[in-house]
Amino acid sequence: MRPKRSVCAVLAAALLLPAGCVATVPFLALAGGGIDGSENCPPAGVDSSPNILGPSTLSAAELQLWWVTTFRTQPEKLGTPIDDLFHAYLSEADAEGVRGDIA
Repeated sequence: MRPKRSVCAVLAAALLLPAGCVATVPFLALAGGGIDGSENCPPAGVDSSPNILGPSTLSAAELQLWWVTTFRTQPEKLGTPIDDLFHAYLSEADAEGVRGDIA
């Protein structure tokens, strides 16, 4: 006779098996050569970090669009409308020579 499986063991297997498969897929792709990305990497010794100095790349309208499309809302405790804050932040950053879109 076969022993009865506990409900916990069945649930654990049902939950862990898909998670294990999802976690394994990237490693299999790397081992199989499916993900390389080396052509997108800078040469060794080259600083590829973004430069925070200079003019902003994004406008206040583009930052507002990002804010809305990422399902963010007006923070309750913020006494200023978020779009006004974007304009002020970019203006102050520009006055200091700093990129306000990433600072």
